[in-house]
Amino acid sequence: MEQHDNIWARFQQLLDNNYTASANTFSLLTFLKETLIDLDINIEGLDAMIVADAKDLGEFLNQKAQQQNIPANTKALWLNIDEYTHSETKEIVYASSIKGCKAYDDEDNFWNKQVVFQPQGLISLDSVAAFDTHFNKSTHYEILDWILPLATTAFAANEAIDKHIDKSLFLKNVVFLEVTIGYADGDFIGLHPIFVK
Repeated sequence: MEQHDNIWARFQQLLDNNYTASANTFSLLTFLKETLIDLDINIEGLDAMIVADAKDLGEFLNQKAQQQNIPANTKALWLNIDEYTHSETKEIVYASSIKGCKAYDDEDNFWNKQVVFQPQGLISLDSVAAFDTHFNKSTHYEILDWILPLATTAFAANEAIDKHIDKSLFLKNVVFLEVTIGYADGDFIGLHPIFVK
């Protein structure tokens, strides 16, 4: 449990800075290698995947905000990562969906049940798939299986919010939106909020 707590604390530290998604991901990988000792973190093309994932996630979020207006009673957006069965390959893949909720409480895991915005569609990030392929035989897969999809998507989401979304699409009816991310509708962590500076 201490190992889990240390990894979570490092993830939180990285999430609170303003570095790029790529820099944060590589910092977390280095920490994991130091913590888990026998971890091979060399994945060809990872940096380019992470950069593309942040842009793709920004485009995805913009599309969802264009498909359905975010209601005025929306307090927070929830980016949820879960495992899904790919419609063509039938393989299990990690993908994310977005929903908006009319309540927000950073002390209560059930605030996200009052959904007022839920556009259809999922996004799967290439870097998350690369991690799953690379680490699925690792003796540490039980740890990596939750932290890497969550952290990588969180870092990409922060970069998407800061650089790639059109904030006017999200702020038509509200002036400020909390943004959070969680794994399988479970524990969540706050991301950068959406507002006009």
